[in-house]
This record gives sequence, C-alpha cells and structure tokens, in this order.
Amino acid sequence: SQLPPVFTDAYAKQEAERLRKYEAQSLERELALMAQNTVTAFGWVADGETPAVCEFQSGIILPHVRVTAEWLHNLGLSIDDGCHYFNATQQCWNKIFVGHVLTLPGNHVYLKNLNVKVALDFDKYYIDRQPQTIPHIRNNLKGERAHVR
Repeated sequence: SQLPPVFTDAYAKQEAERLRKYEAQSLERELALMAQNTVTAFGWVADGETPAVCEFQSGIILPHVRVTAEWLHNLGLSIDDGCHYFNATQQCWNKIFVGHVLTLPGNHVYLKNLNVKVALDFDKYYIDRQPQTIPHIRNNLKGERAHVR
C-alpha cells in the first residue's frame, strides 16, 4: 500500500465505529418494531375459569396476526379441534383453526375453547381495553341517547 499505516489504521477505526453504530441502530429499530407489534392474547380454557393471558411478538405485523399452534399451546387451548375467536367487528365468536389470519382493530385477541360457554369476566377484559369514545352528537347519536337514559 502507498498510504502510511497511520492513515489506514485511522480509516479502519472509523469504519469499525460506523459499522458498530449501524448495527446498534439496526437492533434498536428491530426491537422498537417488535414492541410496537405486541399482541396480548386472552384464552379461556374452561367455564368459570379466569383466562390465561400471554403476550406475543414474533412474526407479527399489526393489524394482521396468524394464530399459531404455539399461541394455542401457551394459552392452554385445543390445537387439534380449533377454538373460538371473538370478532370485535361482528361482535360474535367465530370458530378458527391453527394458521387462521386475524385482522385486529387493536392489539388484543380473545380466544376460548369450543366447550367454553361462558367466558368468565369477558366484559371486564374486553370493555376495559376499548378506546374511550369521544362524545359526538352527529356520529354517535345512539350512544349519546343511551348515555342520557
């Protein structure tokens, strides 16, 4: 090399520092994305029991979430028979299986085994996690009337 080692050593140190900063920033972005895409799952295994609650982060990009065997196993739900999922848009329980892709309005998912008829404290877990509605006489007339009565 025609450059003295003083210059090449300095350049090597600068390049190593730049690479270290880039890797640290890349890791920080990845962790922030995972934290942002955290889903809290509630699973009712049997009637009269409180739900198992787990947070999942791997393989999720909200608002779409794939229900995996790992999820159902960690919540104690049946993997082979499927389970019921509370569809917040339709306000009803729908039967789903492993691999089903859900579109979530928030970052909570509610699941129960097929034999569970009453999900204990479901209202507490579901209603408490709903965003507060802002009073609006034009867009929410039905809700405003119900509140006044």
